[in-house]
Amino acid sequence: PDQPDGQVQLEFVITPDQINAVALEENALVAFESLYQDKTKVAEHADIQDEEQSIHFPSIRTSARSEDGTHTALLENDSSEVILTDTVTYRNLVTGLRYKLIGTLMDCKTHGILRQPDGSPIVAEKEFVPEQQDGSVDVVFSFDAKNAAGKKAVVFESLMIGQTLIAEHKDIEDEEQMIQFPHLVRIFKYDASERRGLAGAEFRIEDKGLSGSGEAVPILDPQTVTSDEDGYFYFNSYPGHQYSITELKAPTGYLAASNEYIINVREDGTIEGDTEIPNVHGGTVVITKTDVITGIPLEGCEISIYRAGDTASGRREPVFTQKTDKKGRIYFYTLEKGTYVYKETGTCDGYYLNEEEYVFSIKADGSIEGETRITNVPHGTVVIRKVDAAGKPLAGAQLAFYDSNNRYLGQGISDARGRIYFVSPGPGDYQFTEIKAPDGYSLVSERYSFRIGADFSITGTIKLVNSRTSVPYSKTGDTLHPWLWTAMAASSTALACAVGAYLAVRRKKNRSR
Repeated sequence: PDQPDGQVQLEFVITPDQINAVALEENALVAFESLYQDKTKVAEHADIQDEEQSIHFPSIRTSARSEDGTHTALLENDSSEVILTDTVTYRNLVTGLRYKLIGTLMDCKTHGILRQPDGSPIVAEKEFVPEQQDGSVDVVFSFDAKNAAGKKAVVFESLMIGQTLIAEHKDIEDEEQMIQFPHLVRIFKYDASERRGLAGAEFRIEDKGLSGSGEAVPILDPQTVTSDEDGYFYFNSYPGHQYSITELKAPTGYLAASNEYIINVREDGTIEGDTEIPNVHGGTVVITKTDVITGIPLEGCEISIYRAGDTASGRREPVFTQKTDKKGRIYFYTLEKGTYVYKETGTCDGYYLNEEEYVFSIKADGSIEGETRITNVPHGTVVIRKVDAAGKPLAGAQLAFYDSNNRYLGQGISDARGRIYFVSPGPGDYQFTEIKAPDGYSLVSERYSFRIGADFSITGTIKLVNSRTSVPYSKTGDTLHPWLWTAMAASSTALACAVGAYLAVRRKKNRSR
């Protein structure tokens, strides 16, 4: 030194790999100085509490919330616009300087940047000038969340001065930075007869939790929603979860749906279950269409309803026509009581047209009497009708079926309507014969044939008539049952008495002459 008093500057060069910046966020670096002459220490300054020797590192922490103050970004109606607020807490900033926070929404699963439908990244920025070293500032995100549905995201924040990075917080597993984006499920509420949307129906939605495998996420609180003017209502859901829908209040003039509807949301966000819920008036007739073999409901079959006895220009005109819904149902509502006839006027794909007519009545009190279920026979299934000589259906007849090579294919027994359903392997020639007759009827032992064409048309014999069993005639050497002898003896005695009485009357009349 040139003088006894003075100063010297020392420069510390510290690289990021030499320090743990995270560990220093709540602490500071303190410079200790030692003065040597040759190898002898002549002075030192090593005060761990000396602020003049301390270097404080800027740090930030973040906490992301949706509009309702939770970590779940609930959607409303059919909107996918979301507003998130990330509150950034900072420490050790220099007052009076201009800082900028840049927030980026990251996909927790892929670790990639979440993007809006137009491909732009979901980011938000906020410039501020701190008045104190420590404080907080809000970074607000406003974006289209369609692409985020069903995902979990984390907010990454970077603190900048100009183009220089001052501090950052990027922890993909930090739950305080996480936001869960549910799927928005849409349900249609409609008038069952007219299929128009119904407003004002109120529903309760309950999250039943995981319906299968999937990532465990918190169960959503029960939601109460109301159908809009177009008949739609919406609720939030998590992938892999099951939801129950209960109608709390029906639109004016309608009956509330009594059953609980179940929705399963798959991992890819697709929906499994009833996304349409009908409402009916009191006195509505519900006709159900099913597969005659499996009983599954059939969608898309056209059913027409007529007033009993109505004619117009030589033919009946329907008062109502509708195609069956996913549950195989049509809904007919009218204020006019009386008797109605209905039939299928347009079949479902893969089924034969059911040409039978069915009858129901709407009573004065609105109750329904009659047949409200109708079945269809799938292509390739042949219905054999078993009847007596008067056309009455016969139950209990057993038939055996064979192919054109006389190979046995199976058996069937006629039901209460006298019908046996033979499900064929496909188009071709087939035969059948009776192997057991209904009780009280004679066995029909002949073989009958039918053909199923390539277009599934059916030709040949599909009706079999049984005759009543007759009392057998006894030939010489035959043995009659005891009850037959008794009956014959009783008949002979009665005949003898009748003849004796007739002859006595004749003799009396002759004497009087």
